[in-house]
Amino acid sequence: MPKREWRDWDYPNRRLAAFCKQAGIPVLDLGGPLRHYVDETGIPLHGFKESEPPIGHWNDAGHRQAGLRLVEWVAQQYRPHQKASASHHRGSRYHRIPSSSRSTR
Repeated sequence: MPKREWRDWDYPNRRLAAFCKQAGIPVLDLGGPLRHYVDETGIPLHGFKESEPPIGHWNDAGHRQAGLRLVEWVAQQYRPHQKASASHHRGSRYHRIPSSSRSTR
């Protein structure tokens, strides 16, 4: 059986993003930003010293760059855009727990 070559690396991401959009689920696609990072810096985000060309799982740099983008995205998703009164947040799915109510476990 001939080996199939995968050419559209973004296809799974597009399908997942479409599903999430339809379901109202926030999604972060790292494909474009990580490719841009590699293009700009030349630092491979996949593979290890013994793998030529860099293929396979993310390496330390890949995990670092993905983590940085994830933190930035989460902060943008859940950062209050302005200080609002407590009544403004009533009914919101996300509530800040007063420090006196937090568990100390």
